[in-house]
Amino acid sequence: MAYSWIESIPPYLYAPVFLVSWLVALWLITRFVFYRLKKWAQRTSTQWDDLIIAALSFPANFLILASGLVLFTNLLPLSERSAQLTKIVLQGSVILSIVMFLDRVFIILIDRYSSKSIFSSVSHSITKGLVRGFVLGIGGLIFLDLIGISITPILASLGVGSLAVALALQDTLSNFFSGLYV
Repeated sequence: MAYSWIESIPPYLYAPVFLVSWLVALWLITRFVFYRLKKWAQRTSTQWDDLIIAALSFPANFLILASGLVLFTNLLPLSERSAQLTKIVLQGSVILSIVMFLDRVFIILIDRYSSKSIFSSVSHSITKGLVRGFVLGIGGLIFLDLIGISITPILASLGVGSLAVALALQDTLSNFFSGLYV
């Protein structure tokens, strides 16, 4: 009985307070965790931990924002369709965070190892573009499958299209890769 006045407050008044509190608390926690992880990674002799920590910083902040928005929409009285949309947004955010993490890891690896060989330094931007396109393409296909769009026809079209392009540009691609090799 003593807390009956709390139940009378409409959700649109307290939901933003919870959202801001959630975002600030998780942001502070991740800042502390990343600070400690960076200190720990500086004491180790390997560079892999530095690479992973550098690649995780932005996707972690993106996940914090997405989780806060999901909390915000769960506190509000929404329709069933809005709840399903919130679920898709959260799953899409997780997929996007993984894609961003993998993209950053591969780009950092390409940047780091491109200076070690002449071939890599010449084809540095081409390799980055191809890897980025591959990672983003796979992430897009996974997201399309998540929201219920069949990706089988897309994959079949990509296979047939790539075969047509490979056959049509066979001489040009041969000269291009020969030039990169030289």
